[in-house]
Amino acid sequence: RLVVAHEVAHAVIFRILGADSYALPLWMNEGLAKYESRGPTGDDEAIIAEAAANGTIIPLRDLAASFPGERSALAYAESWSAVQYLVRKHGQEAPKEILADLARTGSFDAAISSVTGQTQRSFVKSWEDSLIKRLNWARILQITGGFVGLSMAVLAIAAFIVRRKRMRDAARQWEWEEFEESMERQLREWPHR
Repeated sequence: RLVVAHEVAHAVIFRILGADSYALPLWMNEGLAKYESRGPTGDDEAIIAEAAANGTIIPLRDLAASFPGERSALAYAESWSAVQYLVRKHGQEAPKEILADLARTGSFDAAISSVTGQTQRSFVKSWEDSLIKRLNWARILQITGGFVGLSMAVLAIAAFIVRRKRMRDAARQWEWEEFEESMERQLREWPHR
């Protein structure tokens, strides 16, 4: 079902653009098809996060004409992410408006500029910046979560040690009180001469 939906999205894009389909960068074509057919998967987010952490994000300009075979999962995930960013920043109609402008002008640069007010280069830069910012926040939250978990473990160990010491002290106190009481009883019961 997902593959059919993806391919139908490509067919609709081709139907809208006709001979101008070549002017649509592959990242936008595949990103739109993925966005319209199913959206992200948890794997997409993980793939992008890992690539961002490793500094191996593929520049979208390198995905304009083809996807690298060995890194196609990352290319698809990035393409979807860029289209999602477009929709989030410029509205649900932005992809349709870009396709309509591209069909009218034959220029993707003119179409994206008309819809977003940015050149393709500045749009891609703002997407990359948002991706880095979002992933940095995720990294900060991950580190913070790790620190909180470690802190909780240290606090649990400290609480255990304190409780054990208190129990030991209470047992010693109880033993001492038992000893004193026993001594007093013996002294009371001891025959006086």
